[in-house]
Amino acid sequence: ANKDAYQNVTLDVAQTSYQSVESYVVSDHKPVFAEFNIKVFSHHSDREVTFQPIDTWYMDEENTAVCHLPSDVTPSIWDWVGVYQDNLQNLHDYISYIYLPHVRDDKSSNAGNNVTLRFPATAVRAPGLYRLLYFTRGASSLLGISAPFSAVHRTGDPPSPSGSPSQLALQTDLGFSARFAMLTGLIIVFSYYFNLQHFL
Repeated sequence: ANKDAYQNVTLDVAQTSYQSVESYVVSDHKPVFAEFNIKVFSHHSDREVTFQPIDTWYMDEENTAVCHLPSDVTPSIWDWVGVYQDNLQNLHDYISYIYLPHVRDDKSSNAGNNVTLRFPATAVRAPGLYRLLYFTRGASSLLGISAPFSAVHRTGDPPSPSGSPSQLALQTDLGFSARFAMLTGLIIVFSYYFNLQHFL
């Protein structure tokens, strides 16, 4: 093993207390809790990509977002940002995604980089709450999650057809049924008139 893999630090866990909860009397197996001292690396900090707040995301339009890459994050052409529903349950359930644009990696700067992300008009197709997630090296590391934002239609846009697809289909069927019933009624009237003339 590489002796420098843990920065010459011997990892250690020491238990400092252990106690059962005697007030529980429904079983002879008492719940317990313990406290530990855990020795970890010195000056350890997680890399984190942050997003500037997104006020409103307008559907059917190109939208932009800005994320900040700290100096300890090296951007890659395989880094990508996914659009997820706010109540996401699985990291594979992205709505859409874009790859990170080319970023000049300035090693001399400790401030990091602000990156403007441009999403196509088709990135979000339904109104609701969403989040942006930043991944590096494919999907191996999640480095940042945005605050939730609303996706809406811009005020003044032409209204979309109201109703769900099933309701629209029902309206179409009812319209066809009405026209068919009218045509059938005309045929019956003409048939009655023809038969009446025949008997006269």
